[in-house]
Amino acid sequence: MIRRWTCAVLTGLAVCLTARLHAQDADTRPLEDAVRVEPGASCLQADVLVDHIASWLGTDFIESSLTIDVRGSPHFARQVRFEVLRGSESLAERRFEPGPARCDNLHAALGLAIALAIKASLLDTIIPEAAGGGARIVRPWALGLEALVGYEMLPGFNLGGSLRLSRALSRDVSLRAAVLGAFGPHGSIDVGYVESWFAAGEIDVCPALIGWRTGNIFACVGVAAGMVQAHGEDFRTVDEGQAWFVALANTAEARFDFDAAWSFKVALGLVVPLARTRFVILRPESDSEIGSRDLAAVGGFFALGPSYRF
Repeated sequence: MIRRWTCAVLTGLAVCLTARLHAQDADTRPLEDAVRVEPGASCLQADVLVDHIASWLGTDFIESSLTIDVRGSPHFARQVRFEVLRGSESLAERRFEPGPARCDNLHAALGLAIALAIKASLLDTIIPEAAGGGARIVRPWALGLEALVGYEMLPGFNLGGSLRLSRALSRDVSLRAAVLGAFGPHGSIDVGYVESWFAAGEIDVCPALIGWRTGNIFACVGVAAGMVQAHGEDFRTVDEGQAWFVALANTAEARFDFDAAWSFKVALGLVVPLARTRFVILRPESDSEIGSRDLAAVGGFFALGPSYRF
């Protein structure tokens, strides 16, 4: 009787253990299959890094939905970054700028950081309220300087520039504030030509539309407000004039990342005045109008320049 019970218990344990092993196999995969390494200019080696991660984790297997993406800078040997992903969702991102100079120290430090990030991601699945809403953005601020060429923002062709400060609210949305100015050197009007210029402040919101490994495309929607001034070129009856204006400023922008800090941006934009702004030429002796021109209903510009994230 005892022998029968013993056999039944052992059989049950074997079945449970087999089922558990099959479930584990279905939910995990080898660590070496989950780690993707692009060394760039660094000395990173995938097999060495996997060994360090496994030693810190205490296992050669990892949750099947997790992927660790490791990239070295294409230009700097001591700049590396990694990202832990569950499917397409980013769970953690870290950067070493600079990392240790010796290769063995770099692999050890990176392996420890990845193991800690993996363990933290597993904790987040158990206590989602403690996850803090996703991965921390390492460099949320960016400062950019852009040169621009425009048409009909002011009468004729325009030249200008902008200084922009942006704050990443999430991985896909940024809030920006900017000061910008432009000069229209030769805009035609009824009785001749005018020189015109403006200075303005701008606030916009930029959601990311498309992303890839080294950049993003953003669609930015905002409002600009400032002052426009003009001075006549070819007629003596004109004095200087100025007026306030408010306009919608919409931009499609592509960002190309050189490394963890520096990027280059290219943008195409439209400026749409919300109220009519008119250049009016008056006779000084009678204040009668001898010529006028409205700002265009839509102006466009092309801008490019570097950006530094910090």
